[in-house]
Amino acid sequence: MPFVLDNSVITGWYIEDQATDYTEAIAARLETDQAMVPALWQLEFANVLKTACTRGRLEIKTACQIVDVISALPIEIDLETPGPKQLLELAIRYNLSSY
Repeated sequence: MPFVLDNSVITGWYIEDQATDYTEAIAARLETDQAMVPALWQLEFANVLKTACTRGRLEIKTACQIVDVISALPIEIDLETPGPKQLLELAIRYNLSSY
C-alpha cells in the first residue's frame, strides 16, 4: 500500500548521522512498495542537498548522484496541491502542519 514519505527519512539515507533504524526500514519498504510525496518535497530535497554541499557534508558530484538514485525509486510526486481551506481543515483534523 502506498505511503507518504518525508524528506527527513530520505536524508537519513545519505547523511550518515541522520540514519536511524526507521530510515533503513523505510528504504527496505521501497523495495516492494510505492511512496507518495507532495510537490513541496522537490524543493525540500534540493535544498537539503544544497545545504549539505555548502556545509561540506557532501560533494556536488555526490549530491547529483543522490538525485539520480532517488529519482529512480518508486516515489510519486503529487502535483495537485489542495487549496488553503482544505489544507487548513486537514491540518486541524490530523494535528499536522499544513505542509
